Amino acid sequence: MQYIVLDMEWNQPWPGSYAAKKILPVEIHGEIIQIGAVRLLENGTVADEFQVLVRPKYYKKLNSRVSKLTGLRDSTLREEGLPFPEALERFRKWIGGECIFLTWGFDDITILEDNILLHDDEPDWIKEWYNAQMIFNAQTGCGTSQKSLSSAMELVGIEPSRPAHDALGDAYHTALICSRLDLNDRALRNHADGFHGNPPEGCIGKAVFRGYEDKAKAIDAMTELKSHCPQCGAPMPNGAWIAQESSVSRTDSSTGRGL
Repeated sequence: MQYIVLDMEWNQPWPGSYAAKKILPVEIHGEIIQIGAVRLLENGTVADEFQVLVRPKYYKKLNSRVSKLTGLRDSTLREEGLPFPEALERFRKWIGGECIFLTWGFDDITILEDNILLHDDEPDWIKEWYNAQMIFNAQTGCGTSQKSLSSAMELVGIEPSRPAHDALGDAYHTALICSRLDLNDRALRNHADGFHGNPPEGCIGKAVFRGYEDKAKAIDAMTELKSHCPQCGAPMPNGAWIAQESSVSRTDSSTGRGL
């Protein structure tokens, strides 16, 4: 199985701006403007690379902070960017088949799924992904803090050789870190199915619900889950929902619940 180390840059409108008030077909947390990825082989070899600029359809004016951070300009995206469906098609063709996605943080996969849905497509081909940031923390004794990519590189002695806040540059540096991690099945299992790191305090079990048509049907199935006291075996009412550790909420039909 190959690993695809993925990073993206996306645009967000200023709060209160005309673009921010647009009613879109699907709620998104940002519109992708750049996709960067590196193929990592099972033996830890960093292989070939992919990158593409994306011409935004809805948030056409770059947020000045995004432009300053990434170095991208409106004119560059207009002249060199591809429409998202075409960029995505090229990306999938480059991937070539089944893969495991690795990202630095939780947001990239959510943003990718948002944008796929926005363009009337389905993200059902994104079957398995892991937050390399949390795997790194677990294997280096860094706890659950969200360590920046640059800090992680410094910790393991990787000198930056690509620009930061560039999708391919960040994907490449993430791939270098991932090449030093234990990514065997047993190591990944602790971070599978949207659960990363230790369960929340007091959690006595966890379950994953997949394959539902939409989030509402998945939540209905989760609500019907029967819980029992681990000491006396008596039925217990379902408790509060526990959100996945992320700065954006997920909108797909793959979700989990702690009991």
